[in-house]
Amino acid sequence: MEDMLAGIITKLMKALSEALTSDYKELKKVTLDSKWFRLDDRKRKIYHKLHNVIMVLNNSWYKAYAGTYSDYLILFIALLEYINNVPAEEMQSNINMQGEYFNSFCTEALKEHFTRIHNKLNIEPVTLKDEGYYIDNYGAKVFADSRKQPALIIENGQRECKVLCAGVDMNGVPTVTIAEEDGNYCYRIPQELSKWIELIVGYKLYGIDKLPAMVKFYKHNGIWDAIIIEG
Repeated sequence: MEDMLAGIITKLMKALSEALTSDYKELKKVTLDSKWFRLDDRKRKIYHKLHNVIMVLNNSWYKAYAGTYSDYLILFIALLEYINNVPAEEMQSNINMQGEYFNSFCTEALKEHFTRIHNKLNIEPVTLKDEGYYIDNYGAKVFADSRKQPALIIENGQRECKVLCAGVDMNGVPTVTIAEEDGNYCYRIPQELSKWIELIVGYKLYGIDKLPAMVKFYKHNGIWDAIIIEG
């Protein structure tokens, strides 16, 4: 059942993508063709059932990690909501304007989605000491100039440690705060691990805290990577 539902959703999202993609030869607004809204009773019931399964029985769909580019997932959900809420008679009586109406509806849905995820992380102001550093929430010293930040020592190509938090500075340098026996310390880590930190921050945007956790830093085929081994 899960595979069949995933297949239906994927096909609908692909169809939405194709229907809303311009040939880019000229700048113009692209809306759904009216055929998307010419629904007989059978088709409308299918949309209603999809809406019930995805939005009513599983109303936490938006908490799933859908990747960086989730626009068409949002549009798919907006389509289900639109068809579920607009009466059949009203839709059919003004069929040629439904593409415009839905365009406004899904634009608001996208706006609400990105407002929600952008508000997940609170940005706290920091006060720098005279030496050019501040103390993070775990008591570690973090320099504004990342060149002054000590590098994490990783011997023999791998190291396991408890990572309390992770981030990047204004220059895109990745850093982690690590718990050690004599205290907590912030370190620079290899630049390749920026992607791993982006993933951690991505989860955080969706309300999922991956850190603190035990993390293994290692080198694979000459490239640094990291994996959470114990949450």
